[in-house]
Amino acid sequence: MSDLAHVWDLPAPWHIEPMTGSAQNNLALIVATNQQHAVMCIYSNDAPASFGYTQAVLESLNAQKLPFALPLPIPTRSGAILYRHDDGYRTWVMTLLPWFAGVHPTVKDGDAYVHAGRVLGQLLTALATTAVSESSPPASAILHRVHPYIIDPLAALRVAPIKQNQIKQLVQIVEMLVTELPKYYEELPRQIIHGDFVPSNVLVNQGLVSAVLDFELCRHDLRVLDVALALLAWCGFADSYNESAMLRFGQGFAQISTLSDAEIAAIPTMMRLAGVVRVLLALGRFQQGFDRSEVVERETSALFSLDTWLNGYSDTLITAVHRWWL
Repeated sequence: MSDLAHVWDLPAPWHIEPMTGSAQNNLALIVATNQQHAVMCIYSNDAPASFGYTQAVLESLNAQKLPFALPLPIPTRSGAILYRHDDGYRTWVMTLLPWFAGVHPTVKDGDAYVHAGRVLGQLLTALATTAVSESSPPASAILHRVHPYIIDPLAALRVAPIKQNQIKQLVQIVEMLVTELPKYYEELPRQIIHGDFVPSNVLVNQGLVSAVLDFELCRHDLRVLDVALALLAWCGFADSYNESAMLRFGQGFAQISTLSDAEIAAIPTMMRLAGVVRVLLALGRFQQGFDRSEVVERETSALFSLDTWLNGYSDTLITAVHRWWL
């Protein structure tokens, strides 16, 4: 790490504290001698294939002067965004990101929920006018492209490390999606979406969203999918479903953006799609040897809980979303 202090223009020595990362990367908080903060992102293997696309989207958004900060990488002294370091055993691929003040909102932060919904509306509006030359990652509905180890999703699910009755239920959900999704992708608006607008990727300072983080899953996809993903994360479902939180979030969103009746009707299907994608990602990482079978079981159980709730309350959900604009 002492060598890296000569790569980026932060005065050494650095104080380093580990942070929570993800399946794709490890994070560390860097504090320089002048108290300047930054976040080191070290990728598990190489940088994601979509790295160039993500950076192009961030640069385009940054030019629009949005009222919240974005995680644009800090260039090295040579101007590069990625740095590769060979320690003699392996090559480490890393980038340095800005650190932003703030905390992740919780369901108790009513004002922050309203403002977060507003920010999602602002972000989707800005992304709708964002054009980049790099190729987008595949849309979420292309299930055989979710993970490189999952070439045939149905075949992979039939040998998943879960019970046979669970496999049967999973296959039924996927077959239903394969039937329903084409019409949505033909009829509903598509644009670049964030892909992971969740509380852990949002920072709030004094009740207002100060930064939106982690654009690694951004892609050209259905606009309503971003809303469905956000609802799953911000409002909870099954036993933890919080209708008041959903209404607060939606009130903020409705100040900036709108959804068609067809988009609102598609939200339950989009939620199921998100759950299936998580199962397939976990299954792919299990086949790689990166995750244990318990992760596949956990994501499967979460999908089943969501599916059960939606089977009984899809109409309630759709009605609640319509109320955002009343």
